[in-house]
Amino acid sequence: MLFQTVCFKSSKLLKADGITFGGRYRVCIGGGMEAENSKPKPAGANDHLANERTFLAWVRTAVALMGFGFVIVKFALFLRQFSSVLDVKVATASRGYSVALGIVMVGLGAVMVMLAYFRYLSIDRHLRGGTYFPSKGLATLTAFCLLILSVLLLFYLTSGLK
Repeated sequence: MLFQTVCFKSSKLLKADGITFGGRYRVCIGGGMEAENSKPKPAGANDHLANERTFLAWVRTAVALMGFGFVIVKFALFLRQFSSVLDVKVATASRGYSVALGIVMVGLGAVMVMLAYFRYLSIDRHLRGGTYFPSKGLATLTAFCLLILSVLLLFYLTSGLK
């Protein structure tokens, strides 16, 4: 073995890169420095507030998705009523999918709020127990659903251009 890590314990003040460290440390030559008996830091108010801000951001996104779905449904109804009141055939590049698409978007928004709430509770439980590890599940699911929705919207909008 050419290189070997040599460690020793220190309870003196230690200076490294201009920063003074206090407490008990295990210093390793060739392997760095770590706190002796280091335990996970308990979650503080900032962690819990960040969890709440993230939850509120998910709620804001879900409300925007539901609002956009609502507008799509109401705009389709508006065009139908507009054409019947004026007795004029309004030219639309539509096959009647807008109501279904709007309802799906409102439903996705509602599901997103529910999943965000469960994620908020899960993170809160992990923060209180000191066992938090990041997860990308909800973000991946949302991105995938929005990608599918975008492709469907593009197909819907370009199908009437012929």
